[in-house]
Amino acid sequence: MPIFDRINAGRIFRPAALLMTLALLAGCEAPGTSGAIAREDNGQALGFLSSVNRNSGSVLGSAEVAGGDVAIHGPAGYCIEGRSLKKRSRYGFALLARCDILSGGQIGTPVALALMTVTVTPFEGPGDLADARTLSAEFPRSDVLSAEDVTAVRLLHLAKGGDTFAPGADPRQWRGAFLLNGYLVSVAAYGPEGSTVADKGGRALILDMAKTMRAKSPKLPAPAEVAAKAG
Repeated sequence: MPIFDRINAGRIFRPAALLMTLALLAGCEAPGTSGAIAREDNGQALGFLSSVNRNSGSVLGSAEVAGGDVAIHGPAGYCIEGRSLKKRSRYGFALLARCDILSGGQIGTPVALALMTVTVTPFEGPGDLADARTLSAEFPRSDVLSAEDVTAVRLLHLAKGGDTFAPGADPRQWRGAFLLNGYLVSVAAYGPEGSTVADKGGRALILDMAKTMRAKSPKLPAPAEVAAKAG
């Protein structure tokens, strides 16, 4: 399966409740939201993120998946929507959004409006991930706005597809992929139409998430080291 197709594959496991979450998360800013955040998104939150007064369910700061080998943990200010979390012995999936919106204003502080998904699957390829330019071949060339490798994270900025995931989202989306403890972590970031998240901000969110997940996950020997010792 192509690397970035795993993000889409993860969505198969989302419960119906998550679809309700996306419908409920509809454009009201949390109390105390700064004017800068509101201006940043140009009032486009409607239909993308919603009623801070409706608690969407359990809100998690982090979650262990893949038998505890990988910890899903978002950037500061973003939490896991608990009903979206799927844990298997060698698999994981979660949707993340602003903590203050998911919790009905009980936790978190205002940050940029964004939805993120993360999918964790076993990495079955030899060696390292292909570089971002090679991975970008999974998409039509005209859809790829940029492809780069930063701190062992493969980053793609795509011109299309973001608005098929969440109502009111910008067509532009960010995709990221990196290896962690023998698993492939695939991340996607979506922002409201015209937002900085859809422009350059999604890049920073994915890099921050990769850094945080690496720090929060257990320090396991690389598969190559395990194989060498076994030999």
